[in-house]
Amino acid sequence: MRKHKKQVTAVAFHPDGKQLITGSTDETARLWIIEPEALNTALWDATLECLSEPRRRELLLESSSDARKGYERCQRANSQH
Repeated sequence: MRKHKKQVTAVAFHPDGKQLITGSTDETARLWIIEPEALNTALWDATLECLSEPRRRELLLESSSDARKGYERCQRANSQH
């Protein structure tokens, strides 16, 4: 799998959720065929900052309970890196 050489500045998902296109400052675009579980794992691994509970409720439309659990899960994952 070839990666971008510079910073990724644009990302778009296909409606089927199985394809992703990325654009980079290296003036390339890449089409990725993805598996949902692999994408989820990669996104968690790349997460440097965790959305606060209020931001999770606002942006992800999570319930208070799910937002708290998601924030705590993110914090635990980041503490392991």
